[in-house]
Amino acid sequence: MILVAGSGILASQIASKLRFALVAQTEISRFASGEVRVELRGKFFDQNAYIVIDSPKSPNDSFMELFLMIDTIKNQKPKSITVIIPYMSYARQDEGETTPIACIANILKFLGVDKIITIDIHSDSARNAFKIPLVNIEMTDIFAILIKKQQSPNAILISPDEGSKERVDKLSAKLNIPYAIIEKSRDSTNSAKAISISKEVTNKQCIVIDDIVDTGGTLLSAVNLLFSNGAQAVHGYITHGLFSKDCLELIYNSPLNSLTVTNTVEFTSPTNINIIDISEIIAHNIHALEKDNK
Repeated sequence: MILVAGSGILASQIASKLRFALVAQTEISRFASGEVRVELRGKFFDQNAYIVIDSPKSPNDSFMELFLMIDTIKNQKPKSITVIIPYMSYARQDEGETTPIACIANILKFLGVDKIITIDIHSDSARNAFKIPLVNIEMTDIFAILIKKQQSPNAILISPDEGSKERVDKLSAKLNIPYAIIEKSRDSTNSAKAISISKEVTNKQCIVIDDIVDTGGTLLSAVNLLFSNGAQAVHGYITHGLFSKDCLELIYNSPLNSLTVTNTVEFTSPTNINIIDISEIIAHNIHALEKDNK
């Protein structure tokens, strides 16, 4: 087994959980024109290769790095190649005449990837775009444990839009607490605005569940609507913290009581954001795959 790291620190965190050092030396550089150059130093012949790629702030560069690493490894005839993409960029673009996630899935298949591991992929349609085995690690169980620790009798789960209804429904069943769905609309600039809630939230501890916080528009619009409808407190549990533009500042200055995200995307955390380390979860899945490969 050999672990290969792209840009970012998550691979080294996973390696420490696996109790072995990064075997493959990775050097990623760029020409003046912006072209990516990848050099790998490691022996991949007849090895199960695991490539960890971070794709947060520059997904285009990250995917290009990934493609070049896969091609380099494939030339050495490994036993298998598993790609670990904690946050699957482009998965939100899963509908329409052009679906970038399907394009990426096809490239990975063409390059010879045997399996993919990701965390909370955006939708079933994005997942179904992959024609090779994909392990989608859902955060529902982890969120359920954390929410249960602070759960109060007046708690209610909140889906900030229809897109999160399924994951909120699963959490509701696990925790045996009700949930409400927020209806939102978009204006001419495509900005989201929460306009109504399906249930009463007066004096409730509201727990907003979603897979992505990007600019913060959906989350903070939901927070404002909940407080304007009498919510006692609002907490957020969101898998991927992209925090684009001035999102972190907006969250810091908002009435949101707390926010919990994972470290699928590397960022500098303000004091009011809690981070779940997913390196242990990914390492566990790698161990499971290694047992299956023996």
